[in-house]
Amino acid sequence: MMRRGASGTGLARAPHGLVLAAAVMLMTLAGASDSLRAAGGGQDAKSEEAPAAGADAQQLVQLDPIYAPMSPPDRGGRPQAALTMQLVVGPEGSAQQIRALMPRLRDALIRDFFAYPITQTGDFPDDMLPAVTKRVMNIATRVYGTDVVSGVLFAQILKIGC
Repeated sequence: MMRRGASGTGLARAPHGLVLAAAVMLMTLAGASDSLRAAGGGQDAKSEEAPAAGADAQQLVQLDPIYAPMSPPDRGGRPQAALTMQLVVGPEGSAQQIRALMPRLRDALIRDFFAYPITQTGDFPDDMLPAVTKRVMNIATRVYGTDVVSGVLFAQILKIGC
């Protein structure tokens, strides 16, 4: 006997186990695809010829989220920005070198952001990104030296407490 679906089309609903197995298979295939891409395989010819092909070869180091106060206070409260970033490994650096001094970098970032809160003057987060990027790069250069970190990528920016 066939069960009717929610739309009344006469199609049987898939058992939960089958749906779960399909989801796990898709996630495994996606992970394998990412692994191949990271290893240099699975690229098409167009991406190898493109001038921005070096962007795919960038090595990134993930930072744990950093919470930084913002000013001016918003609606009587003191908002914070939760920043999730990745550092781009520069030509003179390595991921291991960046990870080794990560506690020192986090300490310097937290001290700087609490001494000088992030200023918000317009639309969040567009108005603050250039200044925060410059501050993070200046601190990274002080901690690691020149050309060890070549950039900052923001994975997520959240405004908390308002």
